[in-house]
Amino acid sequence: MDNPELIPEFADKQPNGYMNILKFFRTHVVEVKFKRRIYPTKSSGVGHRRSTRRMLCSSNWRFIASPIVKSVFKWRKPRGPSKGYQWYKKRKLIITWDILNQDWRMVSLDNWDIIAAMPVKTLLQKVEFLKFYHCVLEKMTRGSDPTGHKRDSFADK
Repeated sequence: MDNPELIPEFADKQPNGYMNILKFFRTHVVEVKFKRRIYPTKSSGVGHRRSTRRMLCSSNWRFIASPIVKSVFKWRKPRGPSKGYQWYKKRKLIITWDILNQDWRMVSLDNWDIIAAMPVKTLLQKVEFLKFYHCVLEKMTRGSDPTGHKRDSFADK
C-alpha cells in the first residue's frame, strides 16, 4: 500500500488562525512537526532528546473514539477535566491524540509544519486510513520503518 500523499492545497500553505487549524486537526490525520516549548533536561525515553517533535495525530474525536477505532489506537479518555477552548487558544496549543505512541499530546503552534495530512471526513476516507494504518503503520517498530531505514523512535525520519 502506498503512503498517503501530501494534500496539495496544504503543501505550500498551512491553515491560518487558531480556529482554522483546529478544524483541520479535527477533520484530518496529520503528520506534524513542531518545536518543543520545554526541552527535557534528561533523556526520558526514545526520541526525547530532540528540540522538535514529529508525530502522527488527530483531533477527530468521533473517528478516534468510535468503538472499532478506539481499540486499534488504544484511545482512552483524558484523566483530568478539560481546561477549555480559551485556555488552549490563549497558549496556542492543539490537544490531540498521538496515534503511533497512543497517548495525549499538545501541539505547540509557535513553530510548526504540516508534513502530510490525510482527510478522515467521510466513511470511505476513514476506511482508507485504517487500511493504511493496518498495512503499514501497525507493522512499524521503534527501530525500523516500512522502507527498511533504521530509526530511534516512531517520530524520527
